[in-house]
Amino acid sequence: YPKLFTSQVLAHAKLEDIKDIIHSEEFKTYPKLFTSQVLAHAKLEDIKDIIHSEEFKTYPKLFTSQVLAHAKLEDIKDIIHSEEFKKYPELFTSQVLSHAKLEAIKDIIHSEEFKKYPELFTSQVLSHAKLEDIKYIIHSEEFKKYPELFTSEVLARANIEDIKDIIHSEEFKKYPELFRSEVLARANIEDIRMLLSFSYWQNEKYKNLLSSSIIAKSSKLISKLPILIALAEKYNINNYLNSSYLVLKSPSQNYALIRYILDNGYDLIVDEKLNSMFSYQPGALKKKFGIDLNELIAKYPFDENILIESEGVSLK
Repeated sequence: YPKLFTSQVLAHAKLEDIKDIIHSEEFKTYPKLFTSQVLAHAKLEDIKDIIHSEEFKTYPKLFTSQVLAHAKLEDIKDIIHSEEFKKYPELFTSQVLSHAKLEAIKDIIHSEEFKKYPELFTSQVLSHAKLEDIKYIIHSEEFKKYPELFTSEVLARANIEDIKDIIHSEEFKKYPELFRSEVLARANIEDIRMLLSFSYWQNEKYKNLLSSSIIAKSSKLISKLPILIALAEKYNINNYLNSSYLVLKSPSQNYALIRYILDNGYDLIVDEKLNSMFSYQPGALKKKFGIDLNELIAKYPFDENILIESEGVSLK
């Protein structure tokens, strides 16, 4: 089962535990539930407890590989048999079973903030947020002044200090159209400043690529962007770039895809647009085109020295 063995498995799992899981009856009966995440983090004893439980039989759709990897049956039982589960079943997803504790769920659902802004409270919030942090955000001056920027994703992922730093920055004042909720949820001002300082945005070819979705991923793009741009320039596709090319895949994945397209006689540019293959995430690319990027990367290994001559730029 080579596809089950990822870097995550090498980092966290032991062979003895892996053997126990793969040779189990549960693995044979429910193979789709067993992912690299399960091998990396779960123990067979916990897996057996979950799969043979009444809760698994009653709510099978709630039990994903994520649940097997991270949850304990005791916590699952507490949640599923709670009054909160009965009253708000739409809020309880596999993500909640995987990451939340009933006590924290109760705190959130019975809060004044939940009553006042129910539309902000999704399964994502129950899974990842704490009431104390939610209170800081909702009662802030920033929330009052820019309510449209505050979504469930912000409550689930952001903290008030990063939010304040972003909203009171010079960058926010200068480029308000770039700062949407996804930026508050995922970025910090230091990375945003670094990304905006790149000279690419002064170039007519690239400045239209700058958007909130790009800013939101600034922490990853700081290292990726110089390599992605150099790659595009090498293969003369830099006049046709879109945000998907920048954010959906790593430089090594895009390089492998470029080589695959060229070696198979396809065009990188189709009808004056970048080939649609660049618009799919790796999983979707395999499903639609049968292209396995891991196999392509092995076939077309990428050496950044081909593209980047300046020091201090590394492939990540």
